[in-house]
Amino acid sequence: MSNPITYCLDANVLITSWYQSYPPDLFPCVWKLLAYHQSQLVIPQPIFDEIEPYSNNAISQNKRKEKYPLKCWLEEKDFHPQKVPGAIADAIEKKAFELGRTYETGNSKGAGQNDILLIAFAERHGHTIVTLEADQPQEPSKKSDYRIPLICKKEGVPWIGFFVDLLRKLKEQKQ
Repeated sequence: MSNPITYCLDANVLITSWYQSYPPDLFPCVWKLLAYHQSQLVIPQPIFDEIEPYSNNAISQNKRKEKYPLKCWLEEKDFHPQKVPGAIADAIEKKAFELGRTYETGNSKGAGQNDILLIAFAERHGHTIVTLEADQPQEPSKKSDYRIPLICKKEGVPWIGFFVDLLRKLKEQKQ
């Protein structure tokens, strides 16, 4: 049997799903499925840092869970940020810099710097990106308006949406 696909998660998948689309108290099966397949789910360090950033100051565990429930859930389920060794990190940062120049990142309508880093990371490791960003069937006139799916298409990096695509694929693997 071949190795299962590894999915590289955009922060919006977790944040929006947890707080808006699929809160764990209403959709526990979604979060159980993610926890079950956590070995196939990768969150690069800068993306992980976008999710409820907190310091390790003297805050009780109960207060932390109350204030940062998603981050605490990730840590409890052994989701850890994917760290990259020096030489590979340098190559990813170089690729991200090139992509940033090509796609003029920094515009609020298009991909941001962490989005570009996510794409470079996924490309380097052969991962499929998972995002909630919608496909752009019409190419915007300005590259600064390109979002993750369009940049992935242009760069040949596979990407999928969250609920229908990723969850269905993971559910099929579980059976």
